[in-house]
Amino acid sequence: MVHKLLNNVKSFDQYRKKTVAFIFNHSFYLGGGEISFFEFIRSLDQNRFEPIIIVPNNGEIEKELTSLNFQVFVNPILSIKKMFSGLPIIHLLRIINILKNNSVDIIHVNGSRACAYGGVSGRLLGIPVIWHVRETINDFLLYDGLLALLSSAIISVSSGVQSKRFTRFGQRIKTKTNIVYNGIDTHKFRRNSTARYEFRRNLKVDEHILLFGIAGNILPLKGHDFFLKAFAQAKDRCFNLAAKILIIGRPLDSEFDKEIHQLVMDMNLEDDVVFLGHSKNMLAILSALDVFLLPSQREGFSRSLLEAMSVGLPVLATRIDEIEEAVTDGENAILVNYNDVNAMAAAIVKLAEDEQLREKMGKANRKRVVQKFDLASHTKAIQNIYSRLSIQK
Repeated sequence: MVHKLLNNVKSFDQYRKKTVAFIFNHSFYLGGGEISFFEFIRSLDQNRFEPIIIVPNNGEIEKELTSLNFQVFVNPILSIKKMFSGLPIIHLLRIINILKNNSVDIIHVNGSRACAYGGVSGRLLGIPVIWHVRETINDFLLYDGLLALLSSAIISVSSGVQSKRFTRFGQRIKTKTNIVYNGIDTHKFRRNSTARYEFRRNLKVDEHILLFGIAGNILPLKGHDFFLKAFAQAKDRCFNLAAKILIIGRPLDSEFDKEIHQLVMDMNLEDDVVFLGHSKNMLAILSALDVFLLPSQREGFSRSLLEAMSVGLPVLATRIDEIEEAVTDGENAILVNYNDVNAMAAAIVKLAEDEQLREKMGKANRKRVVQKFDLASHTKAIQNIYSRLSIQK
């Protein structure tokens, strides 16, 4: 009788609306990771899951989530290196208090530092923790290993992230990992002809000018210098090349930012390159482009790439595993080896001269995103992980 009663209680709990605490690493949109986390929260089935959000500081993420009537708590998430100051312990205790007071069922963290706080809190309170991992670069072995052990489940945004980040830990950690690709709202991200016209008019870029675009923080690993050198070579090869480059992103590395500005001047590309800075109006920008660029040394799984594909842009990118999970060379993209300036220059000329190829690749990209990287599929996959953890609990 008691056993049956316990089973009934467990069955009831399984279908009860669950409270999920989302912990952000940053208080602003540093990159695609924060945007993807935000978009997932926004798309969550709130008939089944009640979100609360913890952000490290006041800022744009807190303001936007609050404006959508989500419950947001601001609590600093300092580096663990500052442990001896005592502040991380105080902030950890505050997070524990937030989780207890809101009867949280699942903790979902975005990034390593958030996982350190969320993982310890979850262990102390008996709450399952999901660690969302978006980078291939490893933290030092003991730190990554500890975070993996503290996590009940790990979401990797690509197979490349999963293999490069967690293979070294063996089977025990492998059983916790799940590959869930970033998801794009394909209803929102589709080519807008009006936005294209207005954006290009404001930039004073005529329709006959081919507009290439790089969207991402200005850092050495993003390969801006590599592409600029190839573009200069393409202009030497094709004297009538009517094209410009739009560079969108925050200059997170000031020395590299100076370097690429100097490179533009040294190669006499001042009239061909526009530095736009960070922008939230990505739909208008992508609609205005003709070719999307991703000349990176390293990627986790680029959100900007998926947004560009959803808008129907052809892609010119480097041949790395995480990019090849999204596009196929010769089908919906041209891929070249990183730092192969000759190959990149040849690809620039090829795309510039072949409008039909650009159109064919763009259509294939739109189709692939709708089929494989739609936000609804992304949300469903993560909600299934929530449900599985709730049953296990």
